[in-house]
Amino acid sequence: MSVLPPALFESLASDASLWPGELSETERADLEARIVALPEDARSAVLSALVDPDRNPWARAVLLAARTLGEAGGSVVGMLTDDVVEAVDARGDRFGVQPLGFRLQSHPSGDPEDVARLMRALDAAFGTRRYILWVRRPVPPGLDVEPIRRAVQLWLSGLDRGDRVESHAVYEDDDVAIDLTVLDGAGSGRLLTVPPLGALERLARVDASIVEAATRSEEIVGDCPLVVVLSADARWLVSRGYVQQLLYGTPDVVLTERTLGEGGSVAYEAAFTANGRSLFSDPACRRVGAVWWIEPDAAATPMGHQLRVLENPWADQLPALTPPCPRFVPTQTGHKARMKWEGR
Repeated sequence: MSVLPPALFESLASDASLWPGELSETERADLEARIVALPEDARSAVLSALVDPDRNPWARAVLLAARTLGEAGGSVVGMLTDDVVEAVDARGDRFGVQPLGFRLQSHPSGDPEDVARLMRALDAAFGTRRYILWVRRPVPPGLDVEPIRRAVQLWLSGLDRGDRVESHAVYEDDDVAIDLTVLDGAGSGRLLTVPPLGALERLARVDASIVEAATRSEEIVGDCPLVVVLSADARWLVSRGYVQQLLYGTPDVVLTERTLGEGGSVAYEAAFTANGRSLFSDPACRRVGAVWWIEPDAAATPMGHQLRVLENPWADQLPALTPPCPRFVPTQTGHKARMKWEGR
């Protein structure tokens, strides 16, 4: 018999923004086990946050972090603040876990049906001409594509008459922003479609959120070490290089070694200088021992996830944790630090 209130599962089942898909009996039992395993104050915080649309991403981040902590040699022991979870590492040392939940767009270009309508309108306007399209911003729901089609046809007509010579044009208003380039040569139709470049925008959100969380935590709990958990409801779609640039800056040296043969792998090491411009070397983040990047796994199960851990070589203290996942760990600390990937 469930020890959780039935209203909790009813709320999750009735609102897709709170929980992706209907909970099976197995998933329901797993969710209940994760919540019941939490200390009383953390359990109460998670239960109330799960049914709050604004706090739900935070609650789900707590549940994912708590499971990983247990696998890494640590455990949740309570709440430090309304937002920061109190935990202990494998040595029994106390630290804080700051869960940050992010709602990300599942379709970076916009709803597939809206995007398809825009593509059909542009393809019709270009006819047999070859062209490249860059969708700079997500296509909004219900976009009226007719004004765009007419504007493109006028531009192309000017090119045909010789009134215009530019082969590149930008269409931008309050709703949409697209770049169009006409290509010479044989062939016809749209050659390439470039989606919105959302990685930098997402990293900017991450950067601001971590600095704000670290500053707020220090004001309340002092010099307690912090692990920041970035939990997203969709794939981050941010490359390793972008993440590395944000956290550590541009590497001074990069060393790679490929192991040949079946099941071969690539070893990666890099050296970085603490210049104060990267997030981890910023004095405001010296208490941030690591950042955990979490995203849904390929199976897209409600609590299934993929995790990467990136540790801070300039942190005042690194919690003693060994999560069973890819980890970017320091092999040399100090002003000039060296990092390598483990567990890949």
